[in-house]
Amino acid sequence: MRRSGISALEIRRELNRRFGRNVRLLSLIRTLHYPESAGSSDLIAEIREVLNAPRRKKKSWQAREAVMISDDMRKNLKLELARTDIAVSILSKALPTASTPPSEKTVHGWLCGREDKVDRKIWRNVMGWLERQPVDGPFSKSNYRPRRKTPSPQLGYVQLEPHHLAEIERLRQATGLPFQHLSDRPDAPVSMPHVQISKWLSGQAKYADGALLQWVLETYQSHLSKSC
Repeated sequence: MRRSGISALEIRRELNRRFGRNVRLLSLIRTLHYPESAGSSDLIAEIREVLNAPRRKKKSWQAREAVMISDDMRKNLKLELARTDIAVSILSKALPTASTPPSEKTVHGWLCGREDKVDRKIWRNVMGWLERQPVDGPFSKSNYRPRRKTPSPQLGYVQLEPHHLAEIERLRQATGLPFQHLSDRPDAPVSMPHVQISKWLSGQAKYADGALLQWVLETYQSHLSKSC
């Protein structure tokens, strides 16, 4: 049913096509879900006002001081990465966040020619940081170690001490009970994979869930008491 020469469906389609998630238009579109509102002259006038308003232009490359990536720029980037022995995956993580670091995919695009433009400021930040890095520095492939978050004591994690590991190994040998049998018990915690204990003893894991560690020790001790 048409009112004032235009239907609510046509208006909704046009608004969505031309303006997407414009907040003001979204409220108008919701109003158009009620047929009695579609013929309102005030509503139609407001919609026409928004439709006729100039669309906001996206920020252009020129406005962001973009430059074309020349062969020399690519060559210099490759030389610096080779000199410092820094991998692209490390570069994107090591750059200061304040310098708006590019993603790993973006840097690969620069190197292979898939990306032909770059923000001048971002390029300067990347190259400036690389030029300050020494040969065989802390971010080189052979030296870089990603930071690992230390489990918080507030979450119940405890650092595994030598006496913890020695007691587990003593109880395991005394009872003859393999780690796998612990995880098969009906009262075993959900987070009780037997491989976890192996990681504790091998040194792969430096921290453990305190409640889980306590359960392992008490279970072994209980099994040892029953076998005596």
